[in-house]
Amino acid sequence: MDFVLYWIDRGEFEFERHNYPYIYHTTSVTEEIWDNGRKADKKRRDITEAWVPISELPKDKKQILNKMIKEVN
Repeated sequence: MDFVLYWIDRGEFEFERHNYPYIYHTTSVTEEIWDNGRKADKKRRDITEAWVPISELPKDKKQILNKMIKEVN
């Protein structure tokens, strides 16, 4: 399964912020979450991000992402 990163505190997707289709696969997402959790102080950690499956994106966001993917390829 593929995911995109959503910055909760900014209210935007990473691919929109950087105008590039960043897509993460299940393995890389798991590693990223583990790495962030290992580095963070668990008592003071704020949740600032969410991993959203591409299949769950709103239709307009899917269209933007698909257009970016076509432009990169």
